[in-house]
Amino acid sequence: MTAPSPRRVSVCADDFGRNESACRAAIELAAIGAISATSVLVDGPAVRGFASGLREQDGQFALGLHLNLTESWHEDGVVRAPRRPFAAWVVAGIARAALPASAVRQEIRRQIDVFGALFQRLPDFVDGHEHVHQLPGVRELLLEEIAGPALQIGVVRSTVPRRWRGFKAALIGALGARELERAALNAGLHCNSDFAGVYDFSTTVSYGTRMHTWLATLADQGLVMCHPEADSGAELARVAEYNWLRSNQWLELIDAQHIELAPFSRSRTETR
Repeated sequence: MTAPSPRRVSVCADDFGRNESACRAAIELAAIGAISATSVLVDGPAVRGFASGLREQDGQFALGLHLNLTESWHEDGVVRAPRRPFAAWVVAGIARAALPASAVRQEIRRQIDVFGALFQRLPDFVDGHEHVHQLPGVRELLLEEIAGPALQIGVVRSTVPRRWRGFKAALIGALGARELERAALNAGLHCNSDFAGVYDFSTTVSYGTRMHTWLATLADQGLVMCHPEADSGAELARVAEYNWLRSNQWLELIDAQHIELAPFSRSRTETR
């Protein structure tokens, strides 16, 4: 009997640069083939100290921009603009209030430029810290930038789950996910076909159980986001993700469910 074709799934560690623990986790998990992508907070306090280690994982591993418009760090004495709480972006988008379009566009360009300086290339994809990339007033500017002839990054994360994956996942999807995906595809960009990895960061259910449930129903070319951190002093759920993703149980689950970990990049998505 012919073996079934593997499902191609991207597993992306978000928040590279947030702290040393997130950086160490992403580099280690990439090196052992446990994840296939990471998205980078280019102004994160730890990013410059670990960028060289991440560059060594390049090749069959995707590096993305984790667009940040909500969180500020002050290590360099500079507060980037525009920065406002996530709720403020949501309210402004729902109310169709005037957003600082020029400043948002400049900030998108600046973060892409910083990414280029860190890694000597464009990002393979773009997503958003707190999923801000999909909000009205932001998504339009982002798509214009990454689909333009000067960049042609070509891949953007969709947070649309193709089936019920809990209230929090549905809420994230309701904040502009389908509109972003529709506009991205109309602009000739590529998106993941399915989305999982959302939960409440509680440890009442093991991370292995969560991952088993997500992968059991995830479509081919879907994406699972994760937030692993290697420091035992970090948030318990993030440490649990890290420990499970570097375990034999993860490799066994991939094999049992006929999963091929694939980088989240144009070459991987353009066959959709």
